[in-house]
Amino acid sequence: MSEQTVVVPTVEVPLGQIDPNPYQMRLEENPQAVEEIALSIYRNGLLQIPAAQQKGGRYVLAFGHTRKAAFQLLATKGLPDHDIAGDPQKWGAMPLRLVKDLDDRRMFELALTENMKRQDLNPIEVARALQRYMTEFKATSDEAGELFGLKGTTVRGKVRLLDLPEFVQEQVSQGAVAESDARKLVTVSRVLPEKQVRKVVEDIRKGSDPDKALEGHLRETKAVVRMSHNWYGEDQKNSAGEDLWELDGSDFPQDRLPALDKGSMTGLLERELAVDEIAALDGWLPQLAAGVDPSALIAENPKHEDLLEQVRHLAAPPTCLQCPFYMRVDGDHYCGWAACHARKKEAYLGWRLEQLSKKLKIAIYDKARDGKAKKLNTYDGSDKKLFTDRNTDLRLKLGKENSYSQFSGLPSNIVVVMTGAVLEKQKAKLAKRNNGADSWELQQEERRRKTEQEQRRRLATFDFLWKECAPALAKCLKNFDHLPALLALGEATRAYERPKSVKAPGKSASRSDKLNFLRLILAYDLLLNDVPFRRTEERLKDAVYQAAAHAAGFAKAWGANLPAGFLDRAKAVDAEILIAEGETVSAETGSSKKAKAKK
Repeated sequence: MSEQTVVVPTVEVPLGQIDPNPYQMRLEENPQAVEEIALSIYRNGLLQIPAAQQKGGRYVLAFGHTRKAAFQLLATKGLPDHDIAGDPQKWGAMPLRLVKDLDDRRMFELALTENMKRQDLNPIEVARALQRYMTEFKATSDEAGELFGLKGTTVRGKVRLLDLPEFVQEQVSQGAVAESDARKLVTVSRVLPEKQVRKVVEDIRKGSDPDKALEGHLRETKAVVRMSHNWYGEDQKNSAGEDLWELDGSDFPQDRLPALDKGSMTGLLERELAVDEIAALDGWLPQLAAGVDPSALIAENPKHEDLLEQVRHLAAPPTCLQCPFYMRVDGDHYCGWAACHARKKEAYLGWRLEQLSKKLKIAIYDKARDGKAKKLNTYDGSDKKLFTDRNTDLRLKLGKENSYSQFSGLPSNIVVVMTGAVLEKQKAKLAKRNNGADSWELQQEERRRKTEQEQRRRLATFDFLWKECAPALAKCLKNFDHLPALLALGEATRAYERPKSVKAPGKSASRSDKLNFLRLILAYDLLLNDVPFRRTEERLKDAVYQAAAHAAGFAKAWGANLPAGFLDRAKAVDAEILIAEGETVSAETGSSKKAKAKK
């Protein structure tokens, strides 16, 4: 941009000698806007004279293209609706303010800022203009943002709209899809097949809630992982899954990711590699491990740029919040690359297991060294004492997620197991209980055991419904925002039947956080009033599944989308309880039978 501009007097220039700004990004004038400006010029005169450059015998507009179109209309057709005839003598020339020393960059800036100020451009036109500005004039997104009053992150978000498929860009240009929804579709289009993306766009065009349209398709896609909910508002930290790393990456051990090799790449990329791609990997992997800049490798082999970008992503994945495969839809957080999420999860859990082993002074389970093992029962008093006393025969190992009964201080995906002498002692005790005399003591023990079983299944069912079902139902209450009414309903419901881990937002929490929590409480309590497990099903061996199946019908009546596979997870919880009670579970049928001790 020049440091000084020289302004010469305004001159009248014939319309035929006025050329458009070569950087004008609006391809077509809005006829209605042209007529409105033409009427204003006819009645009030030209209130703002456009700036232009003189080049030879012609004049190049910096801005003011719609005003020129209005003069053209008045000179030719006129405005018949207002009984104004065309008058080429009066309107065949337009005043221009001539400005010297406007270089190409300044011409571009004037054209873009004028259009953006007048909101004459649709989101796709803005994205193309910003991209062109940064490309042609080697400007950064922060520089572009400073010039046009936008944050650099906003500029990058707008430019990413150009990654959308052409058919989606057309809908955004026409206003059928809002820019905010289009930004979500940028990530979705990377992970969903084109057919599903078209279906999402079509649903939005027909009036469906954009988040619900997206959510339904995301949950049907195996390559997508729903990581966590955001129940309590914007400020709450969210994780990549239950008891996994924070989405901002603050607690993720990047150095624990295993080195990439050719053998693992096929599974991670979820496709077979061509011969030339395998050859390229042979050269890349050692260089990436040695710290070579991937940009240099791309320059050497541009044919496989996309593959190298994927390899670079897997080798050093960005934090989830900065990841191009991260999506946030209707308050839930999604990862669009399940293989990358699984790789990070394996590294994180291995690191977390080591940290807990040191903290709790319990060794990590090794099958070759420790032999058979059995998970401790958190409802059993003797098992609790083993954990409290840190018995030397206890071990830590990775367990199934969604462990609905857990010792204090342990995440849901790490469990405590007994081995060695403690395990043999419990086996002997179980054998005695199953084969001993029908004494009064054994009858009392059996009654106590049955009571614990019922309580165990009851609490596990409460916990499952809270985690898996209530959040989906709470979304149906998002328009219910009368805080006093929600508070009154919350006080009138059965707080004693909520999981012990449930904690209400503090007094200093925002109104939004309190509303989100109270909607969750109301949905959960309405669900408990409807699910019949509170009367008879709590005695069944598949109590959690029975309650979950009934909740599915309840959710359908509400029009709520429950998490994909939640019924399978309910079966897994029932199986986990049965195993803890000393029963074996068939992998094929899910049925169970008492485990008989060997004599």
